Amino acid sequence: MKDLRSFSAYDAPDVNLKSTGKILKKLRTKNNLAVRDLQNFFGFDYPNAIYDWEKGLKLPNMSNLIALSTLYEVSIDRILLCDEQDFCYLLNYKITFM
Repeated sequence: MKDLRSFSAYDAPDVNLKSTGKILKKLRTKNNLAVRDLQNFFGFDYPNAIYDWEKGLKLPNMSNLIALSTLYEVSIDRILLCDEQDFCYLLNYKITFM
């Protein structure tokens, strides 16, 4: 555990919605899945939530994030904590942000 006297919540990495959306889209396309495939996987009536995630408008809730992490076999922090300055290696695929 970090020392609370020298570490604050503001020192923790931030979740960047736009980067997270790009990563989710790259993971989906890298795995040859369509939005409709994820819609069916989650049992959604409409695909709007998936589009919102991939556009960086919203984040999946925790249950959906765990399901995505399990489906793609990547850790949640690989999905959430990469930003546009990083190179994220997911499924042996280099994702860069330009």
